[in-house]
Amino acid sequence: MRQNKKQHYIPKTYLKHFAVREDGKSLCLIDIENPYKRHIQVKDSGDSIFTLNNFYTSDKYYDPIGLELFFAREIEPMYPSLITELKKENEISDWSYKFKLLQWIIYSKLRSPIWRQYFTDLLNNIERDEIDIPLDMSDAKDLIEYVAVNKNQLTKELHLNFFTSDETLKEQFESFTSVLTSKRWTIIRRPENSYWWTTDNPGFGIQLDNVPEDGVIIPSPFWEIRNNYTVLYYPLTKDYCLQIHPYNMGDDLHLNLRNTPIDFRIATESETRWINFWTVCTNKRMVIAPTKRSLEEVESILQANSL
Repeated sequence: MRQNKKQHYIPKTYLKHFAVREDGKSLCLIDIENPYKRHIQVKDSGDSIFTLNNFYTSDKYYDPIGLELFFAREIEPMYPSLITELKKENEISDWSYKFKLLQWIIYSKLRSPIWRQYFTDLLNNIERDEIDIPLDMSDAKDLIEYVAVNKNQLTKELHLNFFTSDETLKEQFESFTSVLTSKRWTIIRRPENSYWWTTDNPGFGIQLDNVPEDGVIIPSPFWEIRNNYTVLYYPLTKDYCLQIHPYNMGDDLHLNLRNTPIDFRIATESETRWINFWTVCTNKRMVIAPTKRSLEEVESILQANSL
């Protein structure tokens, strides 16, 4: 029997940049999924709270931990150099840099644990017979029983299919790339007295063509709304957040990520509060910030709602 292996589902190399000294020490978080621990905790980036047993392990690889090794050897090592270049705050025109950042974001979204919840909900609907199954009744009953018994394994396999299926991975990359490279990329620096927060599901999108009457936008935790009206945000560090947004009306139709530099600007306090609020809304399990003070308001709201 294979031993359980703790695997980071939030990369340490990413987490470290949300510590005050960017060393992965004393990260502040709230475990929103745990009703008994909805208070601010202080953890280092290597803590087991950021790991899950065999999260990426799959028998579909020659080496069952091959996917974890791929992330550790090919994807995660490029993040420090991306951030080092970012801190210069010069316009970025180099395509190789842009492509690496694009890769990071796509892999980050595909490996997110939010997909496990998505596929769990999908399978729950099958169990409740809320999905039309194109089978005769006996086959449908067998399928429902099979899902009930094997739900956890099926959920994992459906998620890891993003990576174990070359065709699915290619489709996902093409879908992301088509939309993300057609928009303008801007790095937003935090204002002086604020920090950017992140979650175990970093990155979200809001729809400019679907704003509720009350004006309060609640973003989707998924990036399935990937069209020309979506504005996407991805917190990169405590100091920098990436905004991927449509070009302005009247801009040259040929503009895209290849021929437009990534520029920089400073966020307003109001904008920072909104983006951090949306970040909280789109977590899977936890929200993470550099200081306790950052999360005190979130902690108060969660504790009041649990009374």
